[in-house]
Amino acid sequence: MVRRAACAAYAGDPQGDRDGDGLLNLWEACKWGSIPVQADTDGDGAGDCSEAFDVNGNGLVNPADRTLVLQAFFGIITGDWAFDVNGNGQISAADSTLIAMGFAGTGPASEGGA
Repeated sequence: MVRRAACAAYAGDPQGDRDGDGLLNLWEACKWGSIPVQADTDGDGAGDCSEAFDVNGNGLVNPADRTLVLQAFFGIITGDWAFDVNGNGQISAADSTLIAMGFAGTGPASEGGA
């Protein structure tokens, strides 16, 4: 119920990124349940974006994460919502591209741990 209310609160600003962490407000509130005005919602030193794009949970955004998303995209592995990185309801090449940009230092998950 709390996540639904947070999601509704940011529905009018779907492309905004109030905390500058690289995750769109709507992605944060609706998919991950993090707070769109805090770059490190849980205060653990790893930013919300890095935690969201770290698909395998090893603390890094790297090619292994991208491989998992591509395997999900091609149906090799199934059933994990985490592979839908951008939270649009489908696993696509866009999810893989976001992760690749992060570990290449050009995307949202590349800004110094955020």
